[in-house]
Amino acid sequence: MASVPFTRKDRVPCRHFQQGKCNRGKSCPFSHAEKADAPKNTALTAILKLVFEKHADRLLPDGGRMLDLSEFAKCPDLEKVANSVDFDAAAFCEAVVSVVRSLHVDVHFIRLDKNNIRSLNHFLKALERADLHNGIRALSAADNNIATLEFVKRLKPFSNLAEVQFLGNPVADQPDYRSAIRKGLPDLEG
Repeated sequence: MASVPFTRKDRVPCRHFQQGKCNRGKSCPFSHAEKADAPKNTALTAILKLVFEKHADRLLPDGGRMLDLSEFAKCPDLEKVANSVDFDAAAFCEAVVSVVRSLHVDVHFIRLDKNNIRSLNHFLKALERADLHNGIRALSAADNNIATLEFVKRLKPFSNLAEVQFLGNPVADQPDYRSAIRKGLPDLEG
């Protein structure tokens, strides 16, 4: 009888974590480790860099103080890779943020409207890792598919955040939506 190699679950990546949806934290038996030795998606990063350079007026209006990624998959020159435009994927978010960081812009406002986003965890984590989070004053992720308030704890390190917009998401229909955001992010204006 052939032996089957034993695989430790803690070495198997958690597919829910990779989608930004694992809520088991340290009790999850699967790995939540980032793929540090995995090669960066250089092809995607190169394409994104070209798109940002070519469409800077649309993506980085106001001298780069705004990062407008609304309906990003519809951006010209992304048609052939539209399936790779996935804000629920860690690799995509890391690639976008690395390109923004390489452009040396001082982003204060981010628009992620109408991107079919289910979770902001990967994008917010990428901003924090790139040390771009402290400059962010406003974040809009309106008209996506965000259904939970999990993003609130991820926004706590954004020390200058004054305004958030999540209308048009299922989470905005929850009765405790506003109070939960106020409680988790008491420094917001308005």
